[in-house]
Amino acid sequence: MTRRSLFTGLFALALLLPALALAHTGHVHKVTGTVTLRQARQVQVRTQEGKLVIVTLNDKTTFESGTKKVTQAALEVGHRVVVDVGDGKEPLVARGVEIGVKEAAK
Repeated sequence: MTRRSLFTGLFALALLLPALALAHTGHVHKVTGTVTLRQARQVQVRTQEGKLVIVTLNDKTTFESGTKKVTQAALEVGHRVVVDVGDGKEPLVARGVEIGVKEAAK
C-alpha cells in the first residue's frame, strides 16, 4: 500500500508541476504612481508607498492616454501613470506607459 501511495503522490506531482510553471509565464509587472522626473530616456515614478522607481524608456515603449495613443511628449511631471515593466527584472524598461490625470499643484 505504501508503494501505491508513493506512486500516486509522485504521479499527481508530475501532473501539477507543469501547471505551476505556466502559472507565472507572461506575468506583467507594473509600476503605478506619479511622475516626479522625466528625461529623454528615463522617468522617475513615486509609488503610492513613497518609493522612487526609475524606469528606462526606449523606442519600443508605447504611450497611451485614455484610449488614445500619444507620444512621449505627452508625459509630464505630475502625471499619474501605470508603467508596464514586463518581467520586473532590473533594469526596469517600460514596454508601455498609461498616462492618467495630472495631480493638482500642492
